[in-house]
Amino acid sequence: MKNSLAMDSAIASGLETFVDFVVPELCRRLIFHTEYTGCTLREDYGLERPESRYTREKCQAVLA
Repeated sequence: MKNSLAMDSAIASGLETFVDFVVPELCRRLIFHTEYTGCTLREDYGLERPESRYTREKCQAVLA
């Protein structure tokens, strides 16, 4: 148990360092986005929404 507490604090301090130093630099370079235009990650990457297999099965049943 003692080791896991040390690990948790090491991870937390590493995250704080990353947030305090790396994120501002990424923002300065306009690499870190704070706002996105799409509602989903798929939209943000410009990917098309795949056809639902359930819709496809329903259409095939109607045509059969």
